[in-house]
Amino acid sequence: MEGLVALGLAANIIQVVDAAVKAYNVCQEIYSLGASIDDSRMSFTSTELKDSHGILMDSLNRTSAHAGPAPGVDLKKLALRCAETATTLNKELQSLNKSPGGGFRKTVSKVVLKARKAKKLDELKCSLDEYQKALDSAVLIDIRHVE
Repeated sequence: MEGLVALGLAANIIQVVDAAVKAYNVCQEIYSLGASIDDSRMSFTSTELKDSHGILMDSLNRTSAHAGPAPGVDLKKLALRCAETATTLNKELQSLNKSPGGGFRKTVSKVVLKARKAKKLDELKCSLDEYQKALDSAVLIDIRHVE
């Protein structure tokens, strides 16, 4: 029985050390870069999707004058929701950025803020991924109807 208690205690200590190392790495990224690497990737993706929305809307507006409103109407709504989600995610990520090297206290406050917003960021990222997949499928279907 005592062996199991010692094993459980050792496992808990390893978890605490692992969490501390991860927190330190995030602090170091935010301190040196101004944002974590994951946040930078999400920000890039959401900006690209938002930019793609504008291009898609221009294309749909040009073709709808010639072809009629058939399948593109749902595509416009889906693209708009995708762009809105991308904009929201980008705003949340911008609130977590700071200037590189801006001080230890500011870095820690951004890490704490990131931890508080982690669930919301994950939900927005999952929502954006779902919209992106649905939009990809809708574009393929729309292309098939145009031909």
